[in-house]
Parts: sequence; C-alpha cells; structure tokens
Amino acid sequence: MRRYGPMVVFAVVMTGSALGAQTATTPAPRPVTPSPPPATAKPPQPPPAPPAPKPAAAPQPQPFPADARIGIIDMGKVLNGSRLGQAGQQVLKAASDKWTQTLQSLAGRVQNLQQAYQAGLGTLSAAALATRKGDLDKAQLELQYQQGERDADLQQISQRLSDDFGSQVDPIVSAIQTERKIWLIFDLSDMESLTVVAAHPGLDLSAEVIRRLDAK
Repeated sequence: MRRYGPMVVFAVVMTGSALGAQTATTPAPRPVTPSPPPATAKPPQPPPAPPAPKPAAAPQPQPFPADARIGIIDMGKVLNGSRLGQAGQQVLKAASDKWTQTLQSLAGRVQNLQQAYQAGLGTLSAAALATRKGDLDKAQLELQYQQGERDADLQQISQRLSDDFGSQVDPIVSAIQTERKIWLIFDLSDMESLTVVAAHPGLDLSAEVIRRLDAK
C-alpha cells in the first residue's frame, strides 16, 4: 500500500467586486420598492483534513528458538542502545570536545604567527625576522605535541571505557549462554570476514543483553 505524506489543505477565500447600481429611466417612473441586499456569499469551506495515518506498530521481537544452539549479538547495537554504552560515549565525546578547543586555540596562534612572519618579510631586520620565525617554529612544535597527546589521551579513555563495558557485558553473555544451552554466540559487529546470508530473527540476543545490562 502506498503511503502518502501529510497533506496541507488550503482554504481559498474568493472576494467579489461590488457593482454599482444601474439607473433605469422610464416615461413615468414609479416608486420601486428596493429589493433586499443580496446575501453575502460564504467563502468555500476547506475540505476536511484526511485522518492522520496510524503509526506502524513496532515489530515484536521474535523469541529465541528453543532448539537453537547458536546465538547472535551485535555489540554495536548493545553499545548504542544501553545506558552504560551511551554514558561511555558521552564521556569520550566530552574529552574529544575539550581537546578540539585546545587544538583550535593552538592552531589559531600558529596562523597568527605565520601571518606576522610573512608580513615582516622584506621590512624587518634579520634579527627581528629570526625572532618571529623562532616563535612560529615553537608554536608549530607545540601544536604537533598536543595533537599526539590528544590521540594518546583519547585512546586511553576509550580503552578504559571498553574494558569497563566488557567487564559488565561478558557475565551477562555467559549467563545467557548457560541458561539457553547455546554452543556458540557470534558478535555481528566483529564479523568482517564472515557474511550472514540468512538467520532466524529470534537468534539475535542483543535486546536481551541490553535489557539485563540496564537492569543492573
């Protein structure tokens, strides 16, 4: 069935121009009872708006097959869908934003020193020009150093958050495996060399992991 987007209904109001009364002449005019003024025409009413389409019901998760011995978990989905994963991403983003401000400030200083050095070419003495060049070189080295510090710091924070995330998710996965007597559980987010052509939707245990993780 084709679905249409929201429809906008326009009410068009027509306004007519007033016509002057015409005077009729006769040999013996008689008094004429004035006719009542014509009723003001009502503007056309807009057609009723179509009923809003009902939102499609969210698909119900399929139960895990009782005889299944293989499960699937998408850790990317668990990371984005759980409160723990979302909180960790916020921590990493805050650290990244702070570094971005620092590096932007340093980059702006390098640019200003570069412009000052270029402006002094041909006008400043060799000593003054050498001083500006030295300041520029120091600022560039500082920017490069802080970029390396940024990379190391974010890598350390990411590793710490990943370790904490894994320490809380791994016991949940192990418990699910034991309860359902599953032989193998695959992580879809880490299957670069393996392509799943078809799978029963109930094999996806990601929602179960998120539910248990949020409940802790």
